[in-house]
Formats: sequence, structure tokens, C-alpha cells
Amino acid sequence: MNYIHLLILLPFTNFFILSFFGNFISKKKSKCIGFFFSFLIFFLLFCINLQFYYFNNRVFFIKNFFNWVSINRLNIDCSFLIDELSIVMLNIILFIGFLIYFFSLWYMNKEKLKNYYKFFSYINLFIFSMLLLVLSDNLIFLYFGWEMVGVCSYLLIGFYYKNKKNSFFSNKAFFITRIGDIFLLMAIVMLYNFFNTFNFLNINNLINSITIFNEKYFFFITLFLFFSAISKSAQFPLQIWLSGAMVGPTPVSALIHSATMITAGVYLIARMYNVFLLNPLILYFISILGTVTLFIGCIFALNQNNLKKILAYSTISQIGYMFLSLGVQSWDGAIFHLVSHGFFKALLFLSSSILILYSNNIKNIFKIKKSFEIFSFLYFCFIFGCFSLISFPFITSGFYSKGNILFNVLQNGNIYLFIIGLFCTFLTSIYTFKMFFIIFFKNEVIKIKNNLNILISLFILMFFSTFFGFFIIPNFYFIFPLKIFSEDYKFLLEFFSGFFSIFGILFSYYFWVLNKNFMKLLFNNKYLNKFFELFFIFFSFDWLYEKIFVNFYIKLSKFLYFDLFYEIKKYFIFIIKFIGKKILFLINGYLRWYITLMIFGFLLIFSILEKL
Repeated sequence: MNYIHLLILLPFTNFFILSFFGNFISKKKSKCIGFFFSFLIFFLLFCINLQFYYFNNRVFFIKNFFNWVSINRLNIDCSFLIDELSIVMLNIILFIGFLIYFFSLWYMNKEKLKNYYKFFSYINLFIFSMLLLVLSDNLIFLYFGWEMVGVCSYLLIGFYYKNKKNSFFSNKAFFITRIGDIFLLMAIVMLYNFFNTFNFLNINNLINSITIFNEKYFFFITLFLFFSAISKSAQFPLQIWLSGAMVGPTPVSALIHSATMITAGVYLIARMYNVFLLNPLILYFISILGTVTLFIGCIFALNQNNLKKILAYSTISQIGYMFLSLGVQSWDGAIFHLVSHGFFKALLFLSSSILILYSNNIKNIFKIKKSFEIFSFLYFCFIFGCFSLISFPFITSGFYSKGNILFNVLQNGNIYLFIIGLFCTFLTSIYTFKMFFIIFFKNEVIKIKNNLNILISLFILMFFSTFFGFFIIPNFYFIFPLKIFSEDYKFLLEFFSGFFSIFGILFSYYFWVLNKNFMKLLFNNKYLNKFFELFFIFFSFDWLYEKIFVNFYIKLSKFLYFDLFYEIKKYFIFIIKFIGKKILFLINGYLRWYITLMIFGFLLIFSILEKL
């Protein structure tokens, strides 16, 4: 554990080398540097896991890197907390992040970019920022990581910055997530004001010893933390930035949606669970908002033809499951689904990136011109990703993680939320296999040359998207409070969940493969299209934010700049010019005149000082 700081600094060192010396390094050398640092990271990660699980008997391990601030009672250390929660996040970020990095070496080489090294420097900074966020033992350094993640997402989403549309969406993502950052900062200040510490363990211990507390004060703390979480994790009504974030390179989308930014909000609530337990009303609101986001994400995905946007809205929907789980206090269930979602969503995005790349950057599922041979490796990767997304029974990790969430929702007596969650399983199957059948059930076949980067990355992600992913989740007995439920009918619930998934596949197969004409007529129906259009406009909230905030800001800025500031500036310039003209006669080139003015000035100053 003494080298945990080295594990965090390695991605930053790689970022530093590529950023400052990338212009002088060839692609081959930059690849070698990436492999070298990746090997070191995996070696250290293996050692840390081995030490934590087999040789460390302590529940918590804190490594103090350096003391940042020490003023009276205020002490802020750069310290890293290793427990079951942070070790899971550490593994998911580095493991999936490395596989995406490894895949990107092939993908970005195909793109033939001049600034090849910049992409990988941003990826390393992104991973470093997430590690700082999830491993910090205090709110201040978590906030540093939180902000840096936002900056890195801005750089990567707008990587093709010469396209104005890409720049617009990167700015949109940056500003929307800033809303949550403001609320997080306010929550941190309020927490310190009450507890006089930023340390997570100290805050949890003090909360456990509280007998009387100000309910309104903690209500606002919890509310602010919740607002910050929904902005980072793209939950309703701040989900509007995520679909636009698809303009970046597809491996970036895989990284954002699986292992980094989108999971930050879930981690924040899980880490601060003791604060949320003080406000059951906020927890109930979290479960409702997660369910609303879950349903909206499914409807949006169902109405999309853009491959990346379908996957983006599926991410919004799956994160909704995690918020639903957090709202019913199934903390471990949310983290379990976060891990399984990380693998199968990375698998789907990387598989999609190959499809899009070999389709001349076409993303419309109806226009992607190729299908693959039935025994193609990519075909199996994509179908296993789809199976895990819909929670196909028994063979996928998503089946166990989502089933666990629905079981906990039902055990908490939230029957209506359970029904919606179960119904959304059916909707997920429909839009997922609509996408699959339209892309792959065609006559056209294209051959893709096998590449080691593709094979290794996709195979490992596919392996952990199966039921083997169930065995890598640790127990959280020492982190979260244990809730004991009777599991007599859990299998029956899982059977119904699996039935809805399979029924959704059959529904999609019948209407998109066997009866294409009916589905074409259905989706070409002007009334249905109008319904989807109105639903999208209303629940996307773009129109609302534009009317209330954007237009108001533009009008206010025009008034302040063109009316008030312009008039002040105009009169100020006029006064300066007037005074300048009046004293211009003093500058006449005669030395005696300048000496006289200097003496007069000294006398004036001395007379003023004498009176004072």
C-alpha cells in the first residue's frame, strides 16, 4: 500500500510526457511509452489488490501523501483512502480505462490524426482525475478530481474542435456539469461548517455520534449533494449534455460512459451514504428521479436511429437503475450494477466504433452498410454486450446486478417503482435488439482484418460481461449497513425479469426481421412521430433551459454591454479627451516650463501634507 501514490502519479506522468514532448515523439515511441506505463500500472494494481485482500487485515488503509494546508485547526492532507468501495472503483477505472486505451492505439491510428499524442495525453489526465476523485479521503481533493474530470471531458468531447458543432456540445457538457459543481462546493462548505473536518471517516464517525441535529440544515446539504450527483451522472432534468457528448471519438464515449465521469455521481452518493441516511425524504426523491430517468432514457433510445445516441440514452437509463438502487438504500446493488455496466457498455461502444469506422463514419443504424458473418468475432462481442444490457437470464452479469436492484426495490415496498423498473427491462430489450437486428440481419458482409488490440480488448470486456463478472464483486459488509432480506422468492423475481427480456427480444425479432413492413408503417406514422417528437422536446428540457436561462442571459448581456457599459465607456472617454485637450498647452517643449510645473507640483503636495 505504500506505493498507492505511484499508481496515481503514473497516468499523470504519462500525460506530462506526451503533452510536453509529444511533438518530438513518433507514433511508435508514444505507443511504447503507453505500453510501458500501462504495464507498471497493472503490476502495481495487482500488488495492491493482493495486499488488500490477502495481507491487510484492516478495513481501512490511509496513505498520507503530503500536507497541503495547515492553519490552526484546519488541516488538509493529500491522503488516499483504500477500502472496499475505493478498491472497486480503482480497479474499474484502471482496468477498463487500460482496455479502452489499448483499443484506442489501433482506432486513433486508423483516424490518421496529426495530434495523435494529444488524445492519449487527455486520456491519461482523465484517468488521473478519476483516481484522485475516488481515492481521496477528504472532500477537498475529491472536489479537485471532480473539477478536473469536467475539464478532461470538455477536452475529449471537443477533440475534433475544428467542427463548430463539436465545440458547441463540449461547451454544453462543460457548463451543464458546472451546475452540479456549484452545489457540491456549497455542500462541502456547509459540511465543514458543522463538522470542522473534510475527512470522510471523521464525518461518518461524527454523524454516528449525533443525537440532535438541525434537520433543515442537513436537508440542504443532502439536497446539494444530490444536485451535484445528478449533473455529473446525467440524470433528469440535467441529462441534456450526454447525448451531445457523442461527437467526440467513440473510445472517449466508451470511457465516459463506462468507467469515469458518468459514474462519479453514483460514487459520491455511495461515499456520503451516512449523510443521506439522515434524510429519508431525499432518498425517496432519488429513487423517484432515478425511475423517471430510467423510463425517459428507454423512450428516447427507442426513438433514435443514431447508434451512438442509442447507447448514450441506454447509459442514462442504466444509471437511472443505479439511482433507484441508491434511493432504496441498496448501496452495494448500485455499485454491483455500476461495475457490470462498465464492462458491457465499454464492450458495446468499442464494438460500435469498429462498425462506424468501417462505415465511413455513418452512425445511422439503417444506413450502416455492412453486416458480419454469423460466426464473426465482432458479432459475438456485440450480441453479448446486448445480452448483458438487457439482463439476459443466467449468462450475463447484468442479469444478476439488475435483478438484485429490482429485488431490493420490491423488498422496500416500492411496488410502483418496481413495476416501472420491470417494464423498462422490456423496453430496453426492444430498443437494444432493434439496433442489433437492423445492423446485423443484412446480406452485405465486410471483412475486417484481425488486430491484437481489438481481439484482446473486446475479448476481456466480453468475458466480464458474462456471468463471470458476478464473481469479481467484493462484499461491502464493512462499508455499508447490512440489510437482511428473505430471498425465498428472489429466483421467481429473476425469472420474471428474464421473461421480460426474452419477450422483448422476440417482439423486436418479429417486428424488425419477420414483419419489416409493419414496423416501417408504424414508425412512419405521422401521429406516432409527432408523439415522439413532442415527448422528446418536453422531456429533453433543452427548450426550457433555452427559454429561461439562455435567452434571458443573452438579453441581459446585451443590455449590460450595449446600453449601460457602452454609455459609461463613451462618457468616460469623452471626459478624458476633454481634460487632455485642456492641458495639452502645457506640453510645449520648453525646459523652463517643465521645471516650473514640477516646483509648483511639489509646493502643492507639501501644502496638502502640512494641513494633514
